[in-house]
Amino acid sequence: DAEALARLAGALWRFWYVHSHFHEGRGWLNQALARQDAVSPPVRVRVLNGTAWLAYNQGDFARARDLAGQSLALARSLDNKWEIGQAMATLGSVELGQGNFAAATAHYEHGLAVMRVLAHSWGISYMLNFLGLTAQLAGDSAQATALLEESLALSRHLHDIRGMAFTLLNLGRAAHEQGDDARAAALLE
Repeated sequence: DAEALARLAGALWRFWYVHSHFHEGRGWLNQALARQDAVSPPVRVRVLNGTAWLAYNQGDFARARDLAGQSLALARSLDNKWEIGQAMATLGSVELGQGNFAAATAHYEHGLAVMRVLAHSWGISYMLNFLGLTAQLAGDSAQATALLEESLALSRHLHDIRGMAFTLLNLGRAAHEQGDDARAAALLE
C-alpha cells in the first residue's frame, strides 16, 4: 500500500534524523518516492521534504535541493504553509552547508515569515536559531547574538530542551567569536 508506506515514512523521518539513521530512513523514504504517483499530495509533500532533509545530512546537497524544491512547489500548490516553512528550512540548510550565506538567509527569512503568519512559536524559534547560526558563520556575531537570544527566549518559554541546547551552543560560538570566552564557556556549560 503506497499511501500507508508514505504516511509511515513521512511520519518517521524526524525519528531517523534525530537518531542518525540517515541511510535507513532514506531507504524507506526513497521506496515511498518510487511510488509517489499513488500517494496523496499532502503525504507526498512530507515525504519529499523528509527525504531532502536526510539527503542534506548525508552531504547529498544536489539531491536535497531538488527534493526540497519539489516539496516547496507542491506545498505552495496545496497552500500548506507549515510544509512551505519546512521546505524553506531545508533549502536554507542546504545553502548554509555549502557556505551560501545570502541564499541561506533568504530561505530562512521566508520560513520565519511563514512561521510568524502561523503564529507557530516552535517554528519561529527554530528559524531564528537557523538565522542566528547563519549570521554567526557569516561573521556577524552581533546579529547572531540578537537572533539567538530571541530564539532562546522562545525555547525556554516552550520548555524545548533540544531547542535550548542548540541555541545555547550557537550563542556560545557567537560569544567566542566576539572574544568573550568567559560567556562562551558559561553558555556551552
